[in-house]
Amino acid sequence: RLLTLASGEVTYVDDVFSTFLYDGASQTATEINNGIDLAGEGGLVWIKCRSNDVSHHLFDTERGALKFLRSDDNNAEEDGPSLGSFDSDGFTHSGESNNTNLDINENNRTFCSWTFRKCPGFFDVVTYSGNGTSGRTISHNLGSVPGSIWVKRLNGTEPWTVYHRGTDSSAPEDHVLFLNLTSSKSNRADFADTAPTDSVFSVGNSDNTNGGGNTYVAYLFAHDDQSFGDDGDEAIIKCGSYTGTGTADFSEKTLGFEPQWVMVKRTDSSGPWLVADSMRGIFSDTSDDNLLQANDSGTEADYKFNAINLTPRGFTTVNNVGSVNGYGGNYIYIAIRRPHKPPEDATDVFDVFSDAGSGSTELRPGTSGSGVTDVAVIKRTESSRNPFIGYRMLGQKSLALHTDAAATTGPLGSTNAWDQMQGLELEVDDDTNVSGGTFLNYYFTRAPGFMDVVTYTGNGSAGRTISHNLGVAPELMILTGHDFDQEWVWLVNKGSGYSGQGNGNSSFSTPSAAKFGNGSSYVAPTATSFTVGNDNATNGDTSKNYIALMFGSVEGISKVGTYTGTGSQLDIDCGFTGNARFVIIRHLSGGGHFMWFDTVQGIVSGNDQHWR
Repeated sequence: RLLTLASGEVTYVDDVFSTFLYDGASQTATEINNGIDLAGEGGLVWIKCRSNDVSHHLFDTERGALKFLRSDDNNAEEDGPSLGSFDSDGFTHSGESNNTNLDINENNRTFCSWTFRKCPGFFDVVTYSGNGTSGRTISHNLGSVPGSIWVKRLNGTEPWTVYHRGTDSSAPEDHVLFLNLTSSKSNRADFADTAPTDSVFSVGNSDNTNGGGNTYVAYLFAHDDQSFGDDGDEAIIKCGSYTGTGTADFSEKTLGFEPQWVMVKRTDSSGPWLVADSMRGIFSDTSDDNLLQANDSGTEADYKFNAINLTPRGFTTVNNVGSVNGYGGNYIYIAIRRPHKPPEDATDVFDVFSDAGSGSTELRPGTSGSGVTDVAVIKRTESSRNPFIGYRMLGQKSLALHTDAAATTGPLGSTNAWDQMQGLELEVDDDTNVSGGTFLNYYFTRAPGFMDVVTYTGNGSAGRTISHNLGVAPELMILTGHDFDQEWVWLVNKGSGYSGQGNGNSSFSTPSAAKFGNGSSYVAPTATSFTVGNDNATNGDTSKNYIALMFGSVEGISKVGTYTGTGSQLDIDCGFTGNARFVIIRHLSGGGHFMWFDTVQGIVSGNDQHWR
C-alpha cells in the first residue's frame, strides 16, 4: 500500500466493492459492468435472487467461475450454475440454458450481486488443504489484521465457520459462529484459540477448518485499515459490535463513515445474518428496509421491517426486535463505506432530459449514463402541474417543491423506484408519468464536493451540529421537514450568507441564528458539519424529521456563486470548458422566483424557456 500511495495511485471503495442489481435474462450472456477488476485482481461475487426463494450463490476467482457455494446451507462446493467469466470491469453470465443456471439469471426474476475485490486493507480469498494439525497457520495477503474470517470446507458438509473480532469481548478467537445457521456463538477451537495477525490466521484440527485431506476456502474481511481515499487515510470497512437497547433510541453505531452495506448478527442468542444495502433500500423514515438473510434462501418480502437508518458517521438501530436490537443482546456487524470517489465529469453526477409519460409503470433511465440516481426532480411541462423531488433515502415518499406539505407516497416513488442502477421506476401519476404528458427530469448523484444528502431528527437544541459527507463546506443548502408540514429553507453560504424561503418570493436576508446558529449568532457550515438552532424550520423537537440537500463547486462540473446585476448583458464565468446545462437563478436582495433553466428547455440567445 505504501508503494501504491507513493506512485500517486489512490484506491476508493468504488474500486473494490459494488452492489449491482439486475433483472434475469435466461439463456443470455449478460455482462454485469460494476467497475470492479476481478480478472486482474481477483475476488468474490455473491449473488442472491431477490424475488424468489433461491439459495445464495458465491463464486470466487480462486476456485473459478464454474464452482459455487451456498451461504444458506452446508453443502459442499457444487458445479453449475456457473458464471461465464470474471472480467476487468465486473463479471459475465454465461447464458447457459441448464436449469440450475436459472438460480442466478432467470427471466422475470430480480437479483442482487455483491462484489468484493481482493485488496490489502479490504478483502482477501485464500484456498488451502487441511492437514489435521492444530495450531497450523494459513498465510493471507490482507495486509492488516482481519476483522472477520469465513471458512468453508469445499469437499464436505461442515458448516460455514466464522471468526469475528466482536463475537466475544475478551477472547473472540475462542468462539465461532456459523454463517448458514442462526445459532448463538460456540466456544470452539476451530481457529486454534489464536488471534489472527496481519499475515496469518490459525486453525485447529477439526473438519470445520483443517481436517486432514480436506480442501477449504477462506474469505477475510479487514477492519479499520485507514489506507483509502484521497489522502490514503480513510477506512472503508469495519467489523464491530454493539449491545442492544431494546428500544428505538436511534443510538448511533459510529464508524467514521456512512455505510452502503451492513450485515448484522446476534451472538448471545439465535438470530439471522441480516444483510441490508442502500441500493435495495435502507430508508430514513418508518418505511420497511429491504433485507435478506445470508443464512436463508428467502426473498426480501419474507423478512422486511424498519431495521436500521444510515447516518453520515455510521448507522442506528430503529427497531427493538431481537434480530437487531434486543435489550442487552450482543451483536456483531460488518459495514462497508458508501461510494466516495470524486466525480471526473458532470455526466457522472447529473442528467437532464425530457420524456413522454407512458401511462403505465416504466423505467425512466435517463440519457447521459450518469451514476446511480440519489435525488430526482420531475416537472410536467405541457400542463400546469407541480414539481416534485424524491430522495433515495426516503424511498417511495416525495416532496412538492412549491408547498410546505409533508412527504407523501408517490407521485415520484414506486415500490421499486430507487433500486435501479440507472434512473427511476415510475408508476402512473398526473405529475410525473401520465400518457400524453411531457416531463422534465433532473437526476443527481451524491459525490464528494458536488452533492450530499443528510436526514436527521430534531432535538430543539440551539447550536447543534449535523455531520455530512460533502467533504467541503456546502455553498448551497436546501432543507425541509420530510414527515411534517414545513417550509423549504435555502441557505447560500457566500459572503456573510443569505437565507430565505424556498417556496416563496420574498427577499433573502442574513441567515437567522435561530435557524442556522447557536441561538445568538449565525454559524457557517464547514467541510464536515452544519449548525442548526432551535427553530422549527431546521431543528424542532424529537417528533420532527428533516432532510438537507447540499451542493458545492467542483472544477469543471458544478458552480455555486453570486453576482451583482447590471441591467445589461452579463457573462457569468463558471469555469466550464463547455456551456452550462442547468442553471438556477434567484434574486437574493429583492423578491423574486427561483428560475430553472436547462439545455433541454433551451439556453439560447433570445428568450429562454424556464419554469419557476
